[in-house]
Amino acid sequence: MAAAFLVVRNGSRRIYMPRRDFLEEQTERGVLRRYRLSKRGIRMLTEKIEGQLRRKTARSQALSPTTQILACLGVLATGSFQAVIGDSLGISAASVSRSVHNVVGAILESRDPTLTIRFPTTQAEVRVVKGGFHLIDGFPNVIGAIDGTLVPIAAPHRDENLYV
Repeated sequence: MAAAFLVVRNGSRRIYMPRRDFLEEQTERGVLRRYRLSKRGIRMLTEKIEGQLRRKTARSQALSPTTQILACLGVLATGSFQAVIGDSLGISAASVSRSVHNVVGAILESRDPTLTIRFPTTQAEVRVVKGGFHLIDGFPNVIGAIDGTLVPIAAPHRDENLYV
C-alpha cells in the first residue's frame, strides 16, 4: 500500500510528510479515553465501512478510512471543536467535518446489523438485556444506557428564585 502524506505549505511550496499511524501510537487506555471505542472496535468498524470511505484516487493525498473514523469518533466522543480534533490528527477542520459526514453516512447506509442500535422487542429479549445490566453492577430493570457526562451546576446564593 502506498504511504499517505501530510501536506505542509511552506510559502508557495508543498512539503509532503509521511502521515502518522495515530491508532498504533496511542495506548489502549488513551484510545478509549479519546474515542470511546477500543482499538479492536475501531479496527472492526474500519473493516465494515472502509469500502465506502476509501477514495478511488490518491489525488490530493486522500485521508485513510482509519483517519476519517478517528476524526469522526473524536468529535462524537468528546464534543470537541473540529479544529482541535484536526490538530491532534494532523488534518484540517474542514477534513474533520467531511470525515464526520462521510463516516456517519457510511454507518447509516450500512446493512450490517452490528452497526445499528436495536432495543429488545420481545419479553425474552427484555429479560436477557435486563439480566446483562444486572450482572454489570446490580442495575435492576435496565434495558439501555446512554453515555454522557454529568456536569453539576452550583445553585446561586443570591436571587435563587431567578434561576430555579
